[in-house]
Amino acid sequence: MEKSERTKERIFRTAFELFEKDGFRKTTIPAICEAAGVSRSTFFHYFKSKAAILSEYRFGFAEYLEEASKNLPSDLSGKEKVRALLLIDAEQNLERGAMLRQAIISSLDDDPEFRASHDRTFEKIPPIYARILKESNPHASADYCDRVALLIVRLYWMIWRSCILMRDPYDFKKELSDSLDLIWDGIDLD
Repeated sequence: MEKSERTKERIFRTAFELFEKDGFRKTTIPAICEAAGVSRSTFFHYFKSKAAILSEYRFGFAEYLEEASKNLPSDLSGKEKVRALLLIDAEQNLERGAMLRQAIISSLDDDPEFRASHDRTFEKIPPIYARILKESNPHASADYCDRVALLIVRLYWMIWRSCILMRDPYDFKKELSDSLDLIWDGIDLD
């Protein structure tokens, strides 16, 4: 990893530590700079604001999910691939501090900069699932696969948001897997 990548990663990780400790709104850019050991100009070289850090977190995750989808075992059925990818996503969201990060992210939906990153991410994730469904079900139309993928992503976010709002540590992965089984019975895909 190059020095510039390490610096950006240090700012990123430090910011999240401070967001978790002090809250997003109370964390200042000077506090992030001091804790990360960088100047303000270095901070602004990598991020244009605090919200940009969260935007990059969310958008970077869509890229991570795309890469993970390409590495799924080829002998899995479409349903098994979708389940595996959903569980990879769930694992990322269940990491230490992820609930707090998601709560922070959810509170910023009114921020135009953040809203744009959320929209870009949401636009990027359903096509990943649609591609998996189409590859596994060549008889299905692309439109049908797109609609099923959107349903799967919406299901995921409804379960995740209810988990955030209730602050309930119920077995998110099991709930997600059980819900996928329920909807899978109603669609004509393998």
